[in-house]
Amino acid sequence: MKLLICSFLIVLSYFKSYSQELNAEVTVNYNLVNQTSNQVFEDFERSVYQFLNSTRFSDESYNSIQKIDCNFIITIINYKDNQFTLNIDVSSFRQGYNSTYKSLNFLFRDIGINISYQLNEPIIFSSSRHTSDLASLLSFYSKIIIGFDKDSFEINSGINFYSDAKFIFDNASSLSNNSTWSPTSNGGRVNKYWLVDNLISNNYDVIKRINYNYYRNGIDLMTINKDVALVNIKKAFEMFLDINRYRPNSILKEMPEDIDNYESILGEQYFVNKFRFSKFVKRNFKTMFFSPSLFFRKDKRNIKFHFDMMHGHGNIDRAIKLLDSNDKTDFKNFINTKTSINPHNMFICKSKEILKAYYDSVFPWLKRCESEFGFEKLEGYGLTRIYGFLAERYMSYWFQKNTKFKTLPILFKDISEFAGIAGDNRWYS
Repeated sequence: MKLLICSFLIVLSYFKSYSQELNAEVTVNYNLVNQTSNQVFEDFERSVYQFLNSTRFSDESYNSIQKIDCNFIITIINYKDNQFTLNIDVSSFRQGYNSTYKSLNFLFRDIGINISYQLNEPIIFSSSRHTSDLASLLSFYSKIIIGFDKDSFEINSGINFYSDAKFIFDNASSLSNNSTWSPTSNGGRVNKYWLVDNLISNNYDVIKRINYNYYRNGIDLMTINKDVALVNIKKAFEMFLDINRYRPNSILKEMPEDIDNYESILGEQYFVNKFRFSKFVKRNFKTMFFSPSLFFRKDKRNIKFHFDMMHGHGNIDRAIKLLDSNDKTDFKNFINTKTSINPHNMFICKSKEILKAYYDSVFPWLKRCESEFGFEKLEGYGLTRIYGFLAERYMSYWFQKNTKFKTLPILFKDISEFAGIAGDNRWYS
């Protein structure tokens, strides 16, 4: 009997590991919405995660190495009576052959989407019909992600998935009254209609050749012949000139149209309230014990809570006391009400005046903090870099307060991995 059970579990494990296509991370940001209860948002996040990671979007089976790493960052702009207005940032990554290096393969931002969702509502996938705006939205981008991934292994092998995405779009636009499926959404320029239209058009086959040559003849060759790989990568980039020459208005190569309307660019939000529950309890049990709501409400685990947990209880309050009076109250309110920061002290300024104003504010404060905390007694990762962590929180506050800002993803390239340190690979056999 034990042998039978063991055999059954092995078979079950086999079918589970050879299953659907995506390894998706889902982040739902609802900080912009004032709600007394966040239950519907947390349930929404779980439902989207479950849908993306359990739905099979094709007849093909992917093992755990072949699954496509992707991110769905959903920012809820407005919510009332089960009606959501949201923005979604979708990205996917492709791992190089015989390497742990992963490179961004697809990135798209869709804004002003209206959907309906109620607590515990199932998201149902159908390859032949429109079940809901949310299901069609997630299925649409899943098909695009798989298509881009396919194209990186074989030229134009993703076309069937782009056609599937077009079918999903056409079904939704004919059966739903939602404006998100209109060709004129988002100003009729950068939207789902034009994205899939470009991808299925022969006029944009150069995009697929770039995708293939960059990965198959470039990234995948880095561990075999680095010099040839770098030459091929350079050639792939040069192919973008063909798009400029023949299709200058393609949305597949554009920066956001509104980029010139902003004074600063910050990295996309990093949420400090989403650590493993055990870490919160281990590092900040006393605070959570005396404030039980922290166990259940992520919105209460704010920047101050996280800083106390990771960089010394009360240290950020000591630092705030050293700020100039015009920032002291506002920064204190920021860390006590926000649950995300713009990470890594990375920003882009439009003018020297803004840059100087920021430096004139942050560096004198950090100098005063050095007098408060010193260096000799700072031990461990969380304290030896306390000045960088203070600046990171202050930077997020200062630019959000003093500039018209936009957030964009921060993409990392590990040079050692790019050079081809051996590791797991996601090479198709």
